[in-house]
Amino acid sequence: MAKKRAPKKQASAISRAHAALKTATATAKKEAAQAKATAKPHTIAVSGAAGRLGKLLVTSLLQKGYHVVAIVRDDEAEWELRKHACNKVSESFCKAHPALFIVKDQLDDADALAQKIAGVTDFVHLAAKIDYSASLDEMVKANVAPTKAAIDACRKTDARLVFISSTSVTRKDSPVPINEDAVATPINNYGKSKALAEEEVRQSTAAYVIMRFPIIYGEGFTEGFSKVLSMAKSGKLQIIGSGNNKISFLNAADAIAAIEAVVANPLVRSGTFYFSGKAHTQKETYEIVAHALGVPAPTKHVSKEFAIRALQLRNAALGLLGKKPSMTIENILTLADSREYDCRKARETFGWEPKVRLSKESLKPYL
Repeated sequence: MAKKRAPKKQASAISRAHAALKTATATAKKEAAQAKATAKPHTIAVSGAAGRLGKLLVTSLLQKGYHVVAIVRDDEAEWELRKHACNKVSESFCKAHPALFIVKDQLDDADALAQKIAGVTDFVHLAAKIDYSASLDEMVKANVAPTKAAIDACRKTDARLVFISSTSVTRKDSPVPINEDAVATPINNYGKSKALAEEEVRQSTAAYVIMRFPIIYGEGFTEGFSKVLSMAKSGKLQIIGSGNNKISFLNAADAIAAIEAVVANPLVRSGTFYFSGKAHTQKETYEIVAHALGVPAPTKHVSKEFAIRALQLRNAALGLLGKKPSMTIENILTLADSREYDCRKARETFGWEPKVRLSKESLKPYL
């Protein structure tokens, strides 16, 4: 049976409707493009802006079109930040940049801080002290008190707090891979101070995202890996225990990408997330390091107890000579304990994936 044609008047009406829809769609796209072109860039505040990760983050945010309120301690820190931005972006950064606002603040007065960050959408709180030999009181003063000021400033300005924490908050007896449900079990005063700061953030009424990072390596981060590389190069590196424990590191570029993924998703107003690179066994890590250096991988094993005792004796001898130890027990535990993290929550929420593998290429800053 032949299909009936729509009456001419009906066909004409359908045609006009299609044309109107096409015009409306084109208009909407044009208006959206105009709105995007004229929209005021988001302004992000960053504490610890002259630090190792802070300098990289500020520069990257500026390159992506954000406005940045960079919070630094003093004139020297401001110069460090401008010098880094100058080298990475352009010479104009040495003098000024219309999207970069550098303010000096000690993070000890919430009202004063709130005035300086007024209008920002996110406050990335990077400023922190990492010292495994300091007392708990010192670490609370350095890491918890400034976080309280940041929380209060965010409440007063309706900014979201992006708190950069550490995997050090979950260390003892945590199931591997460790996820966000693990109970905080820090084993050193740095980890304890971060756990206390996290709790202050969660108990507040401010919007927040807590980001837990493992040890960061790459541009600007020479301490952690440089010790391993120097020992491997001299043939002194030994496998602690079986060497089958898994340990995680995060490249600085992936850390920056993680923060930017959080900043780009304003809908998340609370939550704790792990961001980590791929875990390798201790032996695999040493093999990658040895390959990067062109030296044989270590094969000798020592127990964790022996490694700790030997280090204690060495550091005691250095103390008698008035010298500061270059390694701590925390460095040994970092290599000897199982530290693998489940990042599925971060991946599903922010679409973030680590892209930099631990390799000869990513270890170039140390070579």
